[in-house]
This record gives sequence, C-alpha cells and structure tokens, in this order.
Amino acid sequence: MAKVEIKSKELYKIIVNSIQNREFSPVYLFYGEESYLIDKAIELIEKSVLTEDEKEFNQTVLYGADSTAAMVADACRRLPMMSEYQVVILKEAQFLKDFKELESYLKYPVSSTILAIGYKNGSPDGRMQATKLLKSKFQTVECEYLNDGEIPSWIAGYFRKSGLKIEERAAVLFSEFTGKDLSRIIMECDKVKLNFPTGHIITASDLERFVGLNKEYSIFDLNMALSQRDVFKSNNIAKHFAANDKAFPLQVVIALIYGHFSKALALQYLKSKGEQRPGAKIGLYQDFLLRPVEKTAGNYSPAKIIHIIHHLRKADLQSKGYYSNKIKNDSILKELVFKILH
Repeated sequence: MAKVEIKSKELYKIIVNSIQNREFSPVYLFYGEESYLIDKAIELIEKSVLTEDEKEFNQTVLYGADSTAAMVADACRRLPMMSEYQVVILKEAQFLKDFKELESYLKYPVSSTILAIGYKNGSPDGRMQATKLLKSKFQTVECEYLNDGEIPSWIAGYFRKSGLKIEERAAVLFSEFTGKDLSRIIMECDKVKLNFPTGHIITASDLERFVGLNKEYSIFDLNMALSQRDVFKSNNIAKHFAANDKAFPLQVVIALIYGHFSKALALQYLKSKGEQRPGAKIGLYQDFLLRPVEKTAGNYSPAKIIHIIHHLRKADLQSKGYYSNKIKNDSILKELVFKILH
C-alpha cells in the first residue's frame, strides 16, 4: 500500500483528539511558527491528564530559559504520587541551551511520565539525535500558520462559536487586516465581539467602525478587478492604494497580487491534468475565494500569467531600489497594473 501523507494541520487534530480520548504518548513535541496552536496543545495536556488534586504533586512546569536538560530529565524520572501519571511541561524549549542532552532521557522514557515540549519560532536542529528520537518515536507536529485561503473561514468559525456571523467580504477584509498570526486574529475578533448581540451579522461597515479598517477597497477588490480585466476599477483601486501607502505598502500589495496569479496558474495546470478538486489543492476551500482565481484563470492565458509574474518580480525589485533610477511607488503600481491588463 502506498504511504499516505498526513499534513501538519491534520496531524495536529489527530493528536489533540487522542489526548482528549486519554490515549497518551510518553513525549509530545509541538513546534513551529504558530505560537497560538503550540500554547493550546500544551494547555490541553496541562488540563486533561490530571485532576486538580493530582496536579499538586504530579505536574511540573519548566521554562527553557531557566532550565537544563538534566533538570527536565530528573523531573521526568520521578514516580507519580497517588496517580497513574505525572506530567512534565517544558515551555519555550527553544531557549533550552543544552536541548541535545535530552537524548539520554528520550532513549529510555518513563512510561508513567508524560513530557510535553513546546518549541516556538522554528524547530529543533534536525541533525541532533534528540530531534531524531522525538520525530521517530514520539508524537511530534509542526504548528504552521494557516494558508491565506483558510483564514477567512477560520475567522467566520470563531465568530460563529460566539453566536455571531460575518459577511464573506468582511471576513476577507478582516483577514487582510490581521495577517496570519492567530493570537492577533483572536485579539481583534474579541474586540469586535464585545460590540454586538448574538445573531448579529458583522459587515465591512462594522469593521470600519470598531477596528478602524477601511472598507472602501482591499487587495481582494483589486484582485477581483484584475481577474475581470476591469481597467477602470483596477486603476481606481491602484490610485487609492498609492494615496494610502501606509495602509497598503507596495511590497505587500505586490506579494498578494503575485499570490493571486500564482494560484491562477496552478489552477490552470491542475485542471489540465484532470484534478477533481483543484481549488482545495491550492488552499482555496471556499467558493468566494475560488471565484476570482477561476475568473483569472479563464481570462488570462498561461503564457500571459507567466509574463505577469515576471512583471511582478521586476516591480518588487524596483520597490526595493534595485534599479539605479529611483521610481516612485505610485508609478511602479500604475505601470504594473497597466502591464497586467494590456
């Protein structure tokens, strides 16, 4: 049988479900860029394994900056008191200076101990034997940022848990405002939640009022106008962006247009190969996110999109001053839009 690849996000859900079902591993490693998911996984272990009475004698929380591998190992080798398990939590393990020395414990872990390691902003050095043991013998998962296409639906789901709804376009605008960091997304969502009763449908106007988000235009609107080859609207939006370059930094705008056309090119390729769900393959799970990409794929030939990507790369270099004659940002964006549409 062919090996089935399990993606990080799916593996995260599997491990979380196993913890909730009390199917424990002797060691867990949660690592990566998305700190929120690491914290939530560690918090789940802290809350799920032991009762409140058992925690007093059987739960130890250590921090990488204040600990050594020997301290972690010594805590793990203790036997539980009046409990089936003891739990050792190592937070911010990226600051543990002798991380590689965990190898000695990982070779012979104690079956009655559950060690949970949170390693933020990267991963342990893959060349270390300790890392190899973690990834080969125990439950490890990389906590990645959500894809751009997943963030609007995540935001909608977060509001839905509080009895609120959000319009599709408002969710896209909100995702552009917050970025990928889930901690910031949640903080901004919580600000908005305070202002509305259960059942309210959050609109772009609401976001402008309570978050300070400008609803007039967004990068979603520019990509939609470009996908439809709407010359008038595309130029109007580009002019608005150029006049508000603090809210719409040129390099960010270029990167998001690049992502849009790259997805359109990938969609064309997948469809030519007969892929049944090409949108899902490129991270576009919702129809309102897929539609403008499909429109672009239909209105631009693959050869034209390749030329557009070349223009985008050149514009990015111009914005970073790679050419001898300094070109103003508004001129770069105006020229770029012209080259895309003609």
